[in-house]
Amino acid sequence: MSVTLEIGKYNEQIESAGFQKMEFSDIDEAIANLEFMKMGFNYFQTGESLVVRLDEGQKSHLIDYDAIIPIKEIRKELEDKYHPNLTQNEKEIRSITANGEAKISANSNFSFEADATTRYAKTSSGEKLPFKLFNPNETGAGSNLLREPQDSLRSNDFALVERRFAENKSLQLFGNEKIGSIDDVAWLFKALEDEAVEHAFLVYDFKDKGYFVQHISTGTFDAAFVDNRLLIGNVLEANPSAITLVHNHPSGNLKVSKADVDCINKLKKALEDSDIRVNSGVIINLRSGKYVVFDENETAHIYMKSNPESFKEIQPYSFSKQVLVENFQPVKITSSADIAKFITSQKFGISDKTELLVLNNQLNIVGKFIMPPDKQLDFIIAKVARFGGSKCILYGNNITPEQVNVYNKKLHFSDIEILDAIRFNSGNGRKLYESFADSGELKSPKEMNNEVRENSNSSNYKQNQKSKIMEKKEFDQQDYLQNQLKYLGFGEGDKLHKDLETGINSADNQFEIKIRSDKASAGNEVDFTLKFNKTDSGGVFLNSYKAVLNTNKGEEISQNFPVNRENTFTAKEAINLLEGRSVKIEFTNPKTEQLEPAFVKLNFAEPKTEKGNYNFQNFYKNYGVDTDQIVEKSNLIFDKPEYRESTIKSLEKGNVVKVKFEMDDNVVEGKAVLNPQYKNLSIYDQDMNRINTNKPLEGLENENKHDKNQVKEQIIKR
Repeated sequence: MSVTLEIGKYNEQIESAGFQKMEFSDIDEAIANLEFMKMGFNYFQTGESLVVRLDEGQKSHLIDYDAIIPIKEIRKELEDKYHPNLTQNEKEIRSITANGEAKISANSNFSFEADATTRYAKTSSGEKLPFKLFNPNETGAGSNLLREPQDSLRSNDFALVERRFAENKSLQLFGNEKIGSIDDVAWLFKALEDEAVEHAFLVYDFKDKGYFVQHISTGTFDAAFVDNRLLIGNVLEANPSAITLVHNHPSGNLKVSKADVDCINKLKKALEDSDIRVNSGVIINLRSGKYVVFDENETAHIYMKSNPESFKEIQPYSFSKQVLVENFQPVKITSSADIAKFITSQKFGISDKTELLVLNNQLNIVGKFIMPPDKQLDFIIAKVARFGGSKCILYGNNITPEQVNVYNKKLHFSDIEILDAIRFNSGNGRKLYESFADSGELKSPKEMNNEVRENSNSSNYKQNQKSKIMEKKEFDQQDYLQNQLKYLGFGEGDKLHKDLETGINSADNQFEIKIRSDKASAGNEVDFTLKFNKTDSGGVFLNSYKAVLNTNKGEEISQNFPVNRENTFTAKEAINLLEGRSVKIEFTNPKTEQLEPAFVKLNFAEPKTEKGNYNFQNFYKNYGVDTDQIVEKSNLIFDKPEYRESTIKSLEKGNVVKVKFEMDDNVVEGKAVLNPQYKNLSIYDQDMNRINTNKPLEGLENENKHDKNQVKEQIIKR
């Protein structure tokens, strides 16, 4: 089967160059290519988007890097065109797969201590596991470093990131409550028989307490990636009696590859010091009626036995989500001197205990922990896996190169590396440090395991990291903030940049910048006060801004807007809110505890909160606002199909949008504003005089009565 899409580039300022027809082997390949291509487009920054349609005359979709809904719609259109005879059940399964997980904001926080509301992953028999599930509703108190409680024995420990499990809704699995044989494991993954790409799973068997299924990865047509950093720490913490690695071969070829065998061997070596048994691997291709059981020594092809009584739905989980502290600004490490400086600046005490710094792939410090006296290897694996790391650094008074090299050799099988170990001691009244990487005493894991080294300097942490990473431009605080202000719509003028530079270089821990915007409606004026904070380590971040609207009627309306890593209101969106219009953004729905698109507006009918802000009225997706349908019912006229998509996007941002419509048998130019609360458009002439051409959607009169009664329930303080 060949799948065809027409793809072009849309720019609001430039005439479109037309569409290019592209062919794909199937729908999954088409969607995967769109997901890849969209990363090069940012409509908000550049005004450019991908424009995609199935064929000439059909609906055009505008897609940029954060597009989710349009891609789901394209998949549905492709399914309807190329798979018109699917049963309703098959359509629902495909719909679940296509919808996937909701987009998650990184601007959340977590605490070390669980409470009664904490949700946990569970085994097939309902046993609670020590894996906290992701909750997008966890927002922090604004701390730059999240620390253990002060009364804790490890009160200096902190983490900036925590990886969490989440329920994986993309695949439905059915099986027995407990595993009696390898056949039960194979039958559990019967749902993979129609999958066009490889999936990898790990089954944790707890014997009488059931089992747990971790979805490791979704790969390509002939490969799936298995990262032991996402496995070993969880396996050690859950401590099952046995684990089984399972994946499918969509091609139908049940031949065991060298990579398949290497995965099993690596798991066995990573867990050889534990009591956890690593079973033989399983490869699924149920259309052949067989599956393969293999290890490093032998391969067995087994005919599948029907298991029709295995009807219990099994929830798979993915270790795929993370929560970050607010104002996430980690410290970057490039050398042993940076490590010593960081430890000194944070005033961490150096005791006889060994301590651990967790680093991510960019060599940013994302966690610090005091290590226990025993089972230190398991501790390292667990902390690096859970708290957003890929590498680590050890330091203390009593560590030795021999000890660290033993750890590094074993950590290799968990895809973790100790980049350096720092030994501190005192001399001549001051603290001195010794870097095992600088002295050449620290050996790389690959070197110790007789593997080919990717870089001749890989044993030297400082040289290796400079050659691989420090070739990139050093982080420029002012450049970063200038870009942030530009993309938020506050401008990029010389005066703004000069005021920013002055604030960064000042000795004050906080500073403000005042600017005036020309983006308000005619006769209105808006002033912004940008509020910046500084951290103890020298970082500067835009914390919030205050917007004050002075209307042509002499009224003053103000609101404070926080600035987060995601889902921050731009300057123009803030103006739209102050002028009484609604804006679409992602908010956490308190009823579902899920992040989802919502239309919001300021509730001027109620007094301000104690913080001086108006409450938001929130209209979530279950409120039923469909902008596409509203535009369709409003009979607007578009010269080109792509203009329709850009109009919808602009309406959802709360803009007053130029439109064409029919009135008295003439095509008239005017303006439109979206009213999500009443699910309609307000149409105006060029002078913003209201024109009553808009017809409410069918049945809206009754819905509005209900909606008005429900509005108070939607109010949330911000």
